[in-house]
Amino acid sequence: METPPTMALLNGENLRRAGRDVAAPFDIEMADGERLAVEAVLRLLPGKRLTAKACFQGRSVLGKVFFARNGFRRQMKREIDGLELLHRRNLPAPLMLDNRSLAGGGGVLLIENLAPAESVMERWQSLGANEGDGEAQIKILEPLFTQVGRMHRAGLCQKDLHFANFLCHQGQLKIVDGGGIAPCRWTWQRLENLGLLAAQLPADLTRSFPRLLAAYHQGRGKDEITAESLSRAAQKQRRKRLEDYLGKTLRDSSGFCVARGFRRF
Repeated sequence: METPPTMALLNGENLRRAGRDVAAPFDIEMADGERLAVEAVLRLLPGKRLTAKACFQGRSVLGKVFFARNGFRRQMKREIDGLELLHRRNLPAPLMLDNRSLAGGGGVLLIENLAPAESVMERWQSLGANEGDGEAQIKILEPLFTQVGRMHRAGLCQKDLHFANFLCHQGQLKIVDGGGIAPCRWTWQRLENLGLLAAQLPADLTRSFPRLLAAYHQGRGKDEITAESLSRAAQKQRRKRLEDYLGKTLRDSSGFCVARGFRRF
């Protein structure tokens, strides 16, 4: 009989050295000797942090592991503060279960694993051959624009706003990625943030901005953005995204990598 393979045991130092070579399953060692059993890596920023589907003390969790040599405390605090702020403003977000120190330097934030759940990105991609069906697209986008409106009404926005940061779970659209939560108090900030979302839509959906804005204003509780101003904001964000993309390509083409999972867009 073959001996089962030994599960790799990694700590902060191992993860920093691994770069992109981090393959599940493996265990992560906490500073107190406890272990987080990683089943699948959902997102990886080499040398800095990863997000994983995991098991801790017999419970299925989402583990956010921070291991940058410099700055991991700041990054972890930003994530915790963002999730706490969402809950204080009565916005739906996953529950934080625990946070621990990581052996070898770093920290681990354990978050409620929302299952079963489907991201707005997954719903969007599921259209497949029917992607050209504008009505089906609008039905997916309207709840998202309404939720963004609720965030803006609460004085918050998500700086890294994209489809994968919203999960459909038990009839609610929940907001994930607390690290991107920031104050949003002025009309120009709301327009810029909404433009970031609109810039990710196919160009032929520009004609549907009035319907999407109606959904947004339902959540916002106030009509303050026109379809024309949203169109201009989206164009500005598209230009910025293209410039950022070209800049990264010229600096280092190896900076691009594929991260599998529903929290990556």
